[in-house]
Amino acid sequence: MKTSRSEFHTIRGIRHHVRLWGDTGQPALFLLHGWMDVSASFQFLVDAFARDWLVIAPDWRGFGLSSWSKEGYWFQDYYADLDTLIDIYSPGEPVNLVGHSMGGNVACTYTGIRPARVRKLISLEGFGAARNSPDMAPARYERWLDQLKEQPSFRPYTSFDAVAERLRKAGHEAFTPTLDGCAERAGSLRPGITNTLHAREIAQLLYYEDLHDVVLIGTSCGGMVMSEAAEMARPRIARLVFADALVLKDGERLSDIVKRPTAVNTELATGVARDDAVNRLFKDLDPRLRDWAAERTTLHPKAAMEEPMKLKSFWQQKWNADVVWCRRSTNPPQAHQRRAATDLGARWHEIDTGHYPMLSTPDELARIILAS
Repeated sequence: MKTSRSEFHTIRGIRHHVRLWGDTGQPALFLLHGWMDVSASFQFLVDAFARDWLVIAPDWRGFGLSSWSKEGYWFQDYYADLDTLIDIYSPGEPVNLVGHSMGGNVACTYTGIRPARVRKLISLEGFGAARNSPDMAPARYERWLDQLKEQPSFRPYTSFDAVAERLRKAGHEAFTPTLDGCAERAGSLRPGITNTLHAREIAQLLYYEDLHDVVLIGTSCGGMVMSEAAEMARPRIARLVFADALVLKDGERLSDIVKRPTAVNTELATGVARDDAVNRLFKDLDPRLRDWAAERTTLHPKAAMEEPMKLKSFWQQKWNADVVWCRRSTNPPQAHQRRAATDLGARWHEIDTGHYPMLSTPDELARIILAS
């Protein structure tokens, strides 16, 4: 597998991640990914190249490791971002553009705007703008003018992203994946979503992003996912941080450790009742953040919460680990977390906060992560 490297450029206030393969002396080849995709998807295509290129694969704004935009997302911005990146990596020389799906749209339109900057264009399953007739313009402009008056507002995304942003400022790459069947992926809820499936998702993320010396950080039942994922991807793991997390032994069930008298159950999912989340789990958050978190709370895939833990060698291996106990949290119990710290030989930390330190005390949690 050919090794990539990362560079970051700030373009009109947005921090853009660019993945590079090859040397600067080679011809420039831009690979532009599609919607709901990332630059790393081109790894196998790059591996298959018979000749050497300087491959430049950006993550579009709002995708991958590039920053989100607070002003929305418009194709004009993608054209301008690409124009700047071409100036950075191939000033004065035409480039080869390959675009997939939405990236094909951007590549084709950009080529029409600046044909002198493009040597060759390839569109892979690219899609273009819908066919419109001139008589549709008045209604479209009227709708646009009405939308301008609505003054949309954007609320900063909290959760692990608050901690991740602090880690990025310290020079680290940080990923905050959402597990299958949870939060914005709740629409994929189905039978068979187990802890092992969640762990495999994390292990595959490490593999396909080709990450090494990884620090895995998890809270609550994320500790269960971490343990199994770490076992699957052992050579890539440098450290484990369990933040008020469940750290089960092989064969143990969550119900052996945590009693949930207010649990809500459906055929496929389980979780805490909303009132319980507000009054217990989010109790120490300020009211605005508590309401924000409660609105986004979803049930968890039932199989992942109820099946016994499946570990082969996790507890027999030596790990560089930290356990962070949140004093105002009732679950997981302190005794459970003490057991984990003792059996792992982990460093012990305490934070005077509730069950979600990434929401209530992101600076303190980030400090612990960066300290060891």
